[in-house]
Formats: sequence, C-alpha cells, structure tokens
Amino acid sequence: MLRKAREEKEAALIEKEKERKEKEAALIEKEKERKEKELMKQKSIDFMLQKGCTPEQISEILGIPLNQVK
Repeated sequence: MLRKAREEKEAALIEKEKERKEKEAALIEKEKERKEKELMKQKSIDFMLQKGCTPEQISEILGIPLNQVK
C-alpha cells in the first residue's frame, strides 16, 4: 500500500514536470514568434523609408504608433 502511494506520487510529479516543460516550450515559441514579427515590422519600416515614405505615412499604412516608426 505504501509502495502504491509512492508510485502514484512519483507519477504525479513526473506529469507535473512534463506539463512545466510543455509550458516553458510554449513560452519560448511565443517569444520566438514575437521576435520574428518585430523583425518583419522593422524590415517593412526600413523598406518604406528607403522608398521615400514619411514616418507619418508608414505609421498610417502599418497601423502602428508614430513613435515606433522613428
């Protein structure tokens, strides 16, 4: 009986650790996606500036605050 309780506790701890690792992996993936999106936005801003758009135009086109363009 004691052994069974120990095994159940161990199984619960293993499951909890698995869930923690899955959450951590999801957070890492979310951060990666955020960085990729930010990089794409910056590349778009740089491209539009090279093509002669004003910061105000870029802000309006991309729907972002003007202070993110400068």
